[in-house]
Amino acid sequence: IEKMNYDYGGTYDDEPWQMISQSLGDEKYLKDLRSGQAREFAFEVTDGGSQSAQDTVNAVSEVQSKGVVTYAYQIGKPDEWERETFDKIWGGG
Repeated sequence: IEKMNYDYGGTYDDEPWQMISQSLGDEKYLKDLRSGQAREFAFEVTDGGSQSAQDTVNAVSEVQSKGVVTYAYQIGKPDEWERETFDKIWGGG
């Protein structure tokens, strides 16, 4: 997803994760994902900032509950708030 709601002025990471979750509606495929018969991976590349950290935590958890393996990579030169937000969402130390 190149951009979503470009005029927000902030990053709402929950929106693409919600779209990923909504795209996983096929029950047979979900069963295969949960049983390990199929694999699906989702990656996020981010500076770490998100205007909706708890919503993002919830959306990522929903995707994970469907059997998708999720990863995030923090890039750039994040400030303290971005590092803290990234750690809140992705369980960093």
